[in-house]
Amino acid sequence: MWGASETAAWTGNNLSGVVSIEFSYDGGTNWWYLGQVPSGPNGGNAAVGVNTSTTNAVLRITDINNPLASDVSDAPFTVLIPSITIWEPTAGSYVFANSSAQIYWILNVPGIN
Repeated sequence: MWGASETAAWTGNNLSGVVSIEFSYDGGTNWWYLGQVPSGPNGGNAAVGVNTSTTNAVLRITDINNPLASDVSDAPFTVLIPSITIWEPTAGSYVFANSSAQIYWILNVPGIN
C-alpha cells in the first residue's frame, strides 16, 4: 500500500538483540541506513517506510554485534510514491489561517481512477 509503511520481518539464530535495517533502491548497489531496531534471538519485525519510488528495492538486515549475520531481501520489490497535482488553491489564491479552504487535487497513479 502506498503512502504507508510496511512490515519487514526476519528470522535468525542467536541474534544479539539489535539489528540495523538498510534500504537500496537499485537492487543493492547503494545502501541507505534506516535505523536500528530491537530483535529477538530468533528474529523480529519492524515497520519500514521509505521515500524513493523504485521497482528494484531491497532491504538488508544486519545483526549489530555480529555483522556476519546479515541478509538481503529474497527478491526486489516495488515502492510507489505517487505524484499529486494540486489544482486549487493556485498561485495568487489566498488561504487564511483558522478558516476553511477547498483543495482540489489529482493523484497520478496509473491504473487508479
